[in-house]
Amino acid sequence: MMNDNETSTMVITTLDIPKIMARASSRIPSGEHLRVCIYGSIEKVEMICTKSNAPMAYVTLNDQHGSVKVIFFPDVFKTYEAFLLNDNKVSITGMLDVTETTSYLIAEIIQKKDPE
Repeated sequence: MMNDNETSTMVITTLDIPKIMARASSRIPSGEHLRVCIYGSIEKVEMICTKSNAPMAYVTLNDQHGSVKVIFFPDVFKTYEAFLLNDNKVSITGMLDVTETTSYLIAEIIQKKDPE
């Protein structure tokens, strides 16, 4: 198990996610996550409230290869809510949770990217 000081960040695209999913059961110990950074465009934002009435969001992030679901839990949502607009170009760093059948990113940091 890695501690926070030993965790590095991999820059990936959605094209890499199926490859990671295929190796998930043998290479990623149960309960572990991969820290990744994905660049893309926000396609959809679904805001909800937790049982304790704290706002959070489910976001669909697209890049040139596909899309990934991103979860913004309340503390992170509060910090980055202004970035969560459709068509915003962003990079999102967080923990990629993968199984053999599903994947999603638990957001930690979001940065807006200027149009090229």
